[in-house]
Amino acid sequence: MKLSLAVEILDHIFSFLVSHKRTLRECSRDPVLSPIVERHLYHQITVDFGDGDDLERYRFSKLVSDNPRIPYYVKILQIQVYLDHSTEDDDILRKHLDDFNAKTLLMFPVLECIILKTSNKRLCSWPDLFRAALEDRLSLPTLKEVHIVGNQEFPCSLIDNRKNIENLFLQIPSFRDVDEHRSCDSTLPQLKSLTLLNSLLPSLKPHIKELRSLKCARSGVDNLPELLGVCSQTLNKLDIDLAYSCCKAQVFF
Repeated sequence: MKLSLAVEILDHIFSFLVSHKRTLRECSRDPVLSPIVERHLYHQITVDFGDGDDLERYRFSKLVSDNPRIPYYVKILQIQVYLDHSTEDDDILRKHLDDFNAKTLLMFPVLECIILKTSNKRLCSWPDLFRAALEDRLSLPTLKEVHIVGNQEFPCSLIDNRKNIENLFLQIPSFRDVDEHRSCDSTLPQLKSLTLLNSLLPSLKPHIKELRSLKCARSGVDNLPELLGVCSQTLNKLDIDLAYSCCKAQVFF
């Protein structure tokens, strides 16, 4: 009983260190602490592409393959694609993304959040195999949140049949809204929370009829009347970031 209580206390303490990877790695070297620390060490994982660090990705893929318990610890998966200074051509980059799909992406069964982060200067197009695996993970019942950051193709139709997705974060300065003219369907899944750091995408309108929380940056204020016209009956929190980081105005309904 005492041992069980001690484990619970340690687990609670380490939960506050999720963002302190270096500390968790050091603690994981202890054979007694390691089983407790691992679930927090691998709570959020970032995988980089386009930086030439193939060895690091290989090590990570091998780690989760050799330790089948680890994928169950990963709740937040961030995939970053560096294109601005990449020495890899597009074909090699696409192959690396598809290889990651085949070896690793489909191994995570309890993801709660997926973050796709790309460069702003160059458009990133996801290759077919990677996108298929991504769509599969977006359908996980545990997945509630998606972040899209950077210049990338991500049609809003990807969330059309996924009622599990409740929270969407968009920071996409150059977004190809390829679904802009699709027909509206009243049965589309409804977001509960939306962070919009650019203009409103027309294809998002069917998804925000029951929105409860909205955060938008100064650049999105021009679209505020349009947004409120869609979700004013359900919205109870509005957060306008006028300075993008240092000055906020919060309004509660």
